[in-house]
Amino acid sequence: MSEYKAKVLVDIIADKLIQHLAALEQLESLSKDQEVEPVEIGSHLSRLRGLRDSLIRDAERVMDLIKRGEILRGGEHSEDLYALAGYYVEGAYHTEIRILDRLGGALREDYEQIERLKKVLKEIMEELE
Repeated sequence: MSEYKAKVLVDIIADKLIQHLAALEQLESLSKDQEVEPVEIGSHLSRLRGLRDSLIRDAERVMDLIKRGEILRGGEHSEDLYALAGYYVEGAYHTEIRILDRLGGALREDYEQIERLKKVLKEIMEELE
C-alpha cells in the first residue's frame, strides 16, 4: 500500500472518530435532559450506529492490510493508527457503554457492535506495538 493510501485511511478513521465523539457528546447531553423526546434520542442512536458500523469496516480493512504486510509496524502511519485505535479502546469504548447504559435505549446489537469494534481495534494495537 502506498504511503498516500495509508495516510488517507488514517485521515478517514480520524474523521469518523471525531464524528463519533460528537455523537457521544450529543447523546450524553440528551441523556441528562428530562424533556427530550425518544424520537430525538433514536435519531442520534441511529447516527452513532452508522458511524460505528463504518468504523468497524475501516478497522477490519486496516487489519487486513496489516496481515498482508501492507501496513507495517514502525511504518510511517502505524503510530497514527495505533493512537486512533487506542483512543477508542482506552476511552471512547467506556464512554459509549456508559452513555448507552444511562439511556437504556440501546439494543443487544449495539453492545455486540461495540465489542466487535473494540476487538478489531485492540488487534490493530497489538499488531502495531
